Amino acid sequence: VAQAAASLYISCIMNGEKISQKKFSVESGVSDVTIRNRAVLIKKTLKLIEWNIPKKSYKLIVGEIIFS
Repeated sequence: VAQAAASLYISCIMNGEKISQKKFSVESGVSDVTIRNRAVLIKKTLKLIEWNIPKKSYKLIVGEIIFS
């Protein structure tokens, strides 16, 4: 459940949605600290790099593949 909540949290952030870790925590029953720690682990594992190109617009690099 923690992994799923962290994945959804990252997805929301990358798509410009302003949903807090606390909101995911309450809805999933997982602490916000756990969600934060899992989010960091997911970003490191997938080698996600985020840039704020114009505001609320992100470019992702996963390995060598670029997604816009």
